[in-house]
Amino acid sequence: MHENGAGRNASLDVPQINLGQRDDASRRAAGSRRPSGRRKGAILSSWRLTAVFVLGLITLTGAALLVISIADPMAPPGEWSPLAWVHDARATHYLERTRPSRADLDRADAESWTALSQSPVDDVAWLDLASSDRLRHGALTGRGLLALRRSYDVAPFAPALSHWRIRFALESWADLTPELRGDVIQEARTYGGHNRYLLTQSLQGIRDPAGQLAANLILSLVDLERAKTP
Repeated sequence: MHENGAGRNASLDVPQINLGQRDDASRRAAGSRRPSGRRKGAILSSWRLTAVFVLGLITLTGAALLVISIADPMAPPGEWSPLAWVHDARATHYLERTRPSRADLDRADAESWTALSQSPVDDVAWLDLASSDRLRHGALTGRGLLALRRSYDVAPFAPALSHWRIRFALESWADLTPELRGDVIQEARTYGGHNRYLLTQSLQGIRDPAGQLAANLILSLVDLERAKTP
């Protein structure tokens, strides 16, 4: 009977569980599932690289669309673009037709005014309005002179525009006010001071007699100033 009682007591022995150890093990397991500091840094770096790549792709795409729009402003995506530069390109497209009709000139003016509504200091738009006025009337009227005046007000010297603007003004020399003539001479002197060859190219083939005389005087003045420069 004693042996049987001891057997029963042995079969009822229950292992003791240390609850503190169990909690420690749970915390270690949970900690192992959390990302380490190094892993967090890698994830953040990956997100940053992705963001930089996406922004770069958007920038390159926008630049490409702008170049395409200016190169061919009458076709998609140029015809949908609201940018002032593209409106300028469309105005130039109408003005450079072999024999622009009145409707072409109206469209060019509309494009120029739209560009100016976005940027009143758009010298190209002001000059396009002057060009349209001369094409309409065969000479610069008061509106054309005002537009040319505005182009000089916003950009007295515009390297990207000077070649064409100087030539345009000399072809209308007889129509210009003394103030405008002074602006043209000053721009030509600055332009020729930077590059006489380009100025010479601008002044070649001027058909207006008064403009031819002015062109020769401008070249002489530029040469004299360059000779004085050490």
